[in-house]
Amino acid sequence: MPDKRTLLEAIGIISKEVRNMAAENQEEQTRSGQCVECDAILTHPGAYFCETCAVDFYKTEEADE
Repeated sequence: MPDKRTLLEAIGIISKEVRNMAAENQEEQTRSGQCVECDAILTHPGAYFCETCAVDFYKTEEADE
């Protein structure tokens, strides 16, 4: 049977990782609701750009290629 100290250390590590994952999830949810260029509200979940900024961004990408 493992000793109490080892179990408490494992619980501490797991708790720390859960907090980190929750913080990352919170940041992602906050970021996913607004355009990265102009902070407009996004209409598509998971998008990084609003409709206006997406057109400008992808036109620039095509010109670079």
